[in-house]
Amino acid sequence: TVENLADIVGDDKYSAESVVVGMGEATVELDAKALETIRDTMAGDTIRLFVERNTDENLNGKQKKTLGKYDVTGTFDAYLESNGVRIHDFKGGNVTVSIEFTPEKGKKTKNYKVYYIDDDGNLQKYTTKYEDGRLIFVTGHFSNYVVIYDNVQDVLLTEAATTKKGYIKLSWNEIDGAVKYVVYGAKCGKSYKELAETDGTSFTIKKIGDAVVRITGMGRDEAADLVANKLMTSEA
Repeated sequence: TVENLADIVGDDKYSAESVVVGMGEATVELDAKALETIRDTMAGDTIRLFVERNTDENLNGKQKKTLGKYDVTGTFDAYLESNGVRIHDFKGGNVTVSIEFTPEKGKKTKNYKVYYIDDDGNLQKYTTKYEDGRLIFVTGHFSNYVVIYDNVQDVLLTEAATTKKGYIKLSWNEIDGAVKYVVYGAKCGKSYKELAETDGTSFTIKKIGDAVVRITGMGRDEAADLVANKLMTSEA
């Protein structure tokens, strides 16, 4: 229980590789580093775990604009609270979150993915698996999450060349069913931000700081992703 977690975290003599906390629709497993972080940051002798489903009313305008492009099946928030102080960041520790989930009829369970969405509407995808009626993912911090039906088709960039002016010219193969492509860029380790929309199959990045590129082909009924995780500039 959460009460037992408070006792464990508060005991300096206690050590464990991980602790599992189950509550209703959600189960959370905290590794040793996450437990250590909680011990160092807790503001009192009580800890409460919250995993709450959200509605559109809990989203800001930027988040709603981003999610309007995707097939969203649910949003939820997770956090720990100690004497009124929320604990989100586990400072290198990891937490495995498992939530009850019922897939829509006719949809493939492997295509459901959990994303973190920040206040600016930027998305970060987590490796997600569906098992025994639950979605499972690992995170290093608690925050706002969204479940997206992500019918993904991965293809490779055909060209990522540097021009004479130091720009990066990208080219990719056409994706079946796509009517436009959305180009995202991010500095290494940062969240993606939308750079441009195009109906062609090439784009030139003029800002060298955009070191990692993701291109999403938006179709009428589905989306396909083109991801170049290895594309980095010397500033990465």
